[in-house]
Amino acid sequence: GIIPDIPASMEEALEVAHLEALATLREGESDPDRRRALSMILDRRQALREAPVLGVGALAQYEGKYTGEVEVEILVGEGQLIMKIQGRRFSSLTFLGDDRFALEGSMGQLNFQRDDSGRVSGFEARMGESGSPTFRRVREGGADLPS
Repeated sequence: GIIPDIPASMEEALEVAHLEALATLREGESDPDRRRALSMILDRRQALREAPVLGVGALAQYEGKYTGEVEVEILVGEGQLIMKIQGRRFSSLTFLGDDRFALEGSMGQLNFQRDDSGRVSGFEARMGESGSPTFRRVREGGADLPS
């Protein structure tokens, strides 16, 4: 057989090769926008590979209603977080680690923020070139939060 340049189990070999290819492409990219896009893809793939799965109890800390450019509701359903925008299902969220979640079917990412007591207080929606709007939590689970 051939000795691999990068050690990996047979099950992980393809993913490890993809990560290495993305890192090589990023390092050789001179266009800052393409380099940033490759960094987002690489970071997301690495996080998805390494992030633990959160149970329903841990997911519940993110549940609630948030306001920003639009009204957003984050719910626990089917063992994952579900994002609704103005009452309609928008996306499932996949845990990336460190209060970060990927939006299914896009390069978008939600970065949750916490207050001084450690409670989730809002999130920043990183949507690539379209900006990063912030959302403030106004309801936790089923209870309204004080203004």
